[in-house]
This record gives sequence, structure tokens and C-alpha cells, in this order.
Amino acid sequence: MLVRIIKDWNKQDNLLKQTSGENGQWGNIKFTLDPVTECDVVVFTNRIKEDCQLSCRPGGRWLIQMEPPTPAHRWYRNSDEFFDRIIAPDWRVKKSKLTYSHGALPWHVDRTYDQLKVMQVPNKPCEVSMITSNANYTNGHSFRLRLINALKGVNGIDFDLYGRGFNRIDDKMDAHLSYKYSIVIENSFYPHYWTEKLSDCLLSFTIPIYIGAQNIGDYLPQGSFIQVEPDLNKVIKVLKTLHLDQWEGRMEALKEARNKILDEYQLFPLLSNLIDQNILNEDRKSFEFKANLAPWEGGKISILRKMEYQYRKLFNLKPF
Repeated sequence: MLVRIIKDWNKQDNLLKQTSGENGQWGNIKFTLDPVTECDVVVFTNRIKEDCQLSCRPGGRWLIQMEPPTPAHRWYRNSDEFFDRIIAPDWRVKKSKLTYSHGALPWHVDRTYDQLKVMQVPNKPCEVSMITSNANYTNGHSFRLRLINALKGVNGIDFDLYGRGFNRIDDKMDAHLSYKYSIVIENSFYPHYWTEKLSDCLLSFTIPIYIGAQNIGDYLPQGSFIQVEPDLNKVIKVLKTLHLDQWEGRMEALKEARNKILDEYQLFPLLSNLIDQNILNEDRKSFEFKANLAPWEGGKISILRKMEYQYRKLFNLKPF
């Protein structure tokens, strides 16, 4: 079976590094990023960026949404008619098409699947890290910056800060590998919406102090994370009492969480587990896909979106 993945981002990343041997094979399914015009299933990430036409099996037109279901992303729904299945943390999707799930964002640590599978628990001489940028246009961005400012006035809490605008790093693992714990705050707080921010942390054998998806316990074993509500006082309380926690005692849960990410929750096993082999019983058909332009990509809608952006920014209605 051949599955084509069509990304909506231009960055030249090696998505296939998340498969063994970086060859795109997962079980009996071959994944490709090549512009083939004939496949069994085609999976678009987030949206249809450009008009295209290709042949696939009936029922094989899929979309996986990696962004949160915020008002700023409501335009994603404009192309739902072109898809048979939509994997998303977005309740706005028509129920007959929706697979309610996280978006399986690719990890950002500079390691392949094979390297992560054999990786041993590293020495961790440091206690707490945090990765963030100085961006401030979502609720999560705002909470991170407010937390950083709040922690400046608290004695007895030490942490190392990384990220654009603070201490830039090329590899996210550099900010996790030496640390037992890391503060992980998603950009938005919705059920099922969790991202590489969490995966990167766990894949580095680091326990996340996690502010994000309220139902993360449905995905990960207890003990592999410390969940906190997006409340400054509650986060500070956890950090103040962190010396009482036993990182070593969480190791089995942490290993289980890593394996779940590598072999169940990341993009390739997630898609493989959802694909019904019976789809091969249907003959391929040619389908047309119309581009779903972002509001800022031109035309009247672009002007309206810019006006909305300025309005939301003026009244601090995140996300902008």
C-alpha cells in the first residue's frame, strides 16, 4: 500500500526520519513525500495548499490537522468537503468525517527513530529547563511570558531558559537532555491538542511539567508527566516542591511514554493504525483538490483578516 503525504509547510525537514531506516516504511505501508499522482491514500497536513489532481482509493482522501481549534484556524474547515476522513482535535469537523485525535506533530529533536529506539537514559545533572520564544499572540505564549516574569521574583526556584529571544538553540534536545524536568506549555489549551513540545521532552527522558491538553492522561501513563492547570500560583507551587519528587521513580512510566510516542502516537504508526486494508478492494479514482488559501494569502478575505488581527490585538483577544 502506498500513502502520499502532502505537507503544508515549506521547511526542508526529513519527515521520514521517524521511520526505521528513514525509508518511509511502516509495516506493510509505504509512505512517500514524492509528488506521485497515483497512490492508495493521500494525507494532507492542515490544508490543501495548492490545486492538485491525483488518483487514490475511494475513502482515501485524508487530512490531519496539526494546529489547535482556535478561531484563528477556523478557515481550515473551508476544504472539509474534499476529504473522507479528518484527524483533528477540532470538534467543528463534521462528525461522520472526524477522528478526534491529537495532530501527531513531528518531533523537533534532531534524532531519527532508530537513534531514539536505542537511546539509553542519559546522565542528568541539571534540574529544570524551559523552552519558549518571545512570541506573544496565543494564550500559551502569553502564559509562558507571564510565568517567566513571575518566577524572577520567587526565591528558591532555579531553571534554565532556552528559545528564540532568550537563549537560542538549534536542537531542542540540547535543552532537555541534561535536565530531569522541563516546563512544557502548549500554545493553546484544548482536549487532544498536544504537540512536539511534549514529545521532545519525553523522548529526551525528561519529565514534563505540563500545561496543555486537559485529557493528556488518556494518552500517557501516570507518572510520566506532572500536569498543572494554567495558573501561575499552581505552577510556582509545583516548582517549589519539586525537590520532593523522585525523578528516578518515574523511569518506568517515562520509558512507557517514550515507546507510545515512537510506536503509537507519532505520525506514521497513527496513520497506519487507522488505515483499513480493505480500502485496496476499491479501484482508484481521480480526484480534484482545490486550494484552501490562508486568510492572509491575498484578496478581500486577506484585508478582512488583517483588520480582525488588529482588532484582536488591540483588545488582547488571543489568538490574534
